Amino acid sequence: MNRIESLQDELQKRFPDSWFRLTAPLRPTDQWTLDIRHHSRWLVVDWTAPNRFGVSSASDCSAYGEGADELYSDSKEAMDRIVKLLSTEERAAPPLPALLSRIREDRDVTQAQLAQKLGLAQASVSGMERRKDIQLSTLQRFIEALDGELEVVARFQDASYIVQTGERTQIEKLSEEESHETALPAKAKQFSFSALTRHGSLQQCQRIAEQTRARGRILAVASVASAA
Repeated sequence: MNRIESLQDELQKRFPDSWFRLTAPLRPTDQWTLDIRHHSRWLVVDWTAPNRFGVSSASDCSAYGEGADELYSDSKEAMDRIVKLLSTEERAAPPLPALLSRIREDRDVTQAQLAQKLGLAQASVSGMERRKDIQLSTLQRFIEALDGELEVVARFQDASYIVQTGERTQIEKLSEEESHETALPAKAKQFSFSALTRHGSLQQCQRIAEQTRARGRILAVASVASAA
């Protein structure tokens, strides 16, 4: 039993209600392919001896030809990733060109429709989806034209920084505990009570409120004096 067959055997034990199809190549040294359907999710796993695994998310079992979304050289890492993708709503992360095209297609927007929103020619949108490198401002326009919002996250061992693009660009440092609160969306973590307190926003609001109340008292006294 080779590595892809062992991986399939273990996955079938963990996900007994899933559908699997393993396709062997004509030559043992060529690529093996394992199609997996778990509820509404599809995964395509390819393996080339001795230890190259490719993992791709797909909307159906016909998604071939673009290359693997993610590559692994360790069978355990590949196994852990596949289990996570089958157990959550997360999708494999393809290279940037394939990712932009997939995002647009998932939003049911054609290249022509997106080009019209951006005020560009369709060829320009097609060029964006083929680039391996793209400017942050261009990526932001692409996402916003699809009614989305782009966020950039810098992760370190002790903290994560969310850089929110757009007119209200800001950098918010998250504590290690907050950066691992995966149950909360980024917006909720960014504007949580503890984050606002640490960032000083609540203190600033309190100062403004005190100043406003003070001005109100001054105006009230001036008004009484004027009436007298």
